[in-house]
Amino acid sequence: MITGGTVKKISAERMKDMAHSGSVVNIRVGSLKFDKTKLLVTYTYEVTYKPDVAKMVIEGEIVFEESEKDAKNAKEQWEKTGQLPENMASDLLTAMTYTCSAIGTLLAFGINVSAPINVPRAKLMPAPETKPAG
Repeated sequence: MITGGTVKKISAERMKDMAHSGSVVNIRVGSLKFDKTKLLVTYTYEVTYKPDVAKMVIEGEIVFEESEKDAKNAKEQWEKTGQLPENMASDLLTAMTYTCSAIGTLLAFGINVSAPINVPRAKLMPAPETKPAG
């Protein structure tokens, strides 16, 4: 389970004064450090606004605290496959995306580009018919 995390570095730069035609988000796991029950994951979250209009980079770390058995299994799986167990990987991606979307929104405002948030498309439907009581 995630017990902590911190952002270590942020940067945002506007290179061209023109509208951007889209953005690409790249999330990289830097390193993993294992202790008996703790796992420290470093990451980089990078958003590039095309065509080379702007760029933002957020670097941070997230701490997991697991049982000794689960931490050992995670370490073994990482060393064999380069992947974390699915439940940990899902929690990690969710935490990184949540943190970086919030920070990225503020950075985007500062350099006048759209926020790096993947907003689901709203779907309008007629209200369900209600039956009169009684």
